Amino acid sequence: KIKKVDPLSKLVTVYCQQHHFSEVRLEYNGRGLDPTKSLYEEGLPSVAHLDAVVMGETGVGGAAAGSGGGGGRPIQVKFRINGKSTSIETISVPFKSQFRSAMASFAEKRQVTVAQCKFIFDGEDLRPMDTPEGLDLEGGEIVDVVMPEKPAGNPVSSASVAAKKPSAVRAAVESTNNSNSRARTSPRRARTSPRRATASPPANAPPAKISVKTNRNRNKAPKQKTWKLVDTDTLSKLKEDYVKLYKSKGCRSVKFYFENQLLQDVTKTFRELGIGEGDMMYAMENGKVYKPV
Repeated sequence: KIKKVDPLSKLVTVYCQQHHFSEVRLEYNGRGLDPTKSLYEEGLPSVAHLDAVVMGETGVGGAAAGSGGGGGRPIQVKFRINGKSTSIETISVPFKSQFRSAMASFAEKRQVTVAQCKFIFDGEDLRPMDTPEGLDLEGGEIVDVVMPEKPAGNPVSSASVAAKKPSAVRAAVESTNNSNSRARTSPRRARTSPRRATASPPANAPPAKISVKTNRNRNKAPKQKTWKLVDTDTLSKLKEDYVKLYKSKGCRSVKFYFENQLLQDVTKTFRELGIGEGDMMYAMENGKVYKPV
């Protein structure tokens, strides 16, 4: 029994715990139900008979729990909360099963809804229907979860803090305005101009391994895609690998920008382009317009 406004994930979690299943999918008259939605949102009556389609691999004692859509071997996936290395939960997800149940279980433990959580893997949104098999996971990968922070204790509001020493705050602001007016007029230049302190290697230096990142279509995800390359690789190699990776997500072509400049010559190496360890390029797909950082 659940309330008509409760998410169906609550029913899924209890059912799996009672019957020792890793994952089930609820159906009503042959129609799949979204566990993030409530009975009311799915348009179900107050008394409804639902079918539970077992998606997990095994039941009690390791016996097969059901046929059709077996979960495969489970892998361990780490869910990191708001980028904090101290807030990580490891969840076992069957290799061929969707992340939907893991997301619902994660959210319920923290007394939030799945809709309040944003799941991100490798700089892209992780969808409930994604599977470890489809993402080619091996275990140990990290999924970043952006979710509301719970207030600890009785925190002092920012308004009350500001009210304690208004004169000190005002003096600090006035000092900044007087002494740093030049810096204030060009904040973007100050943010984007710094480069690595180390010089680029000479042209005859041996190839060196580098890790560079790409930001897909100017997204604001906390983690961006990292590429393991050699500084003598050409930009065309990255372009080919990039389109191949994101083809299933609709990518047909891509242009790369570095330090607000379009990289037009894809035959040049990363060393020739001045791109090295830890640098980030902006990847604009299918003719999308790039706006300078």
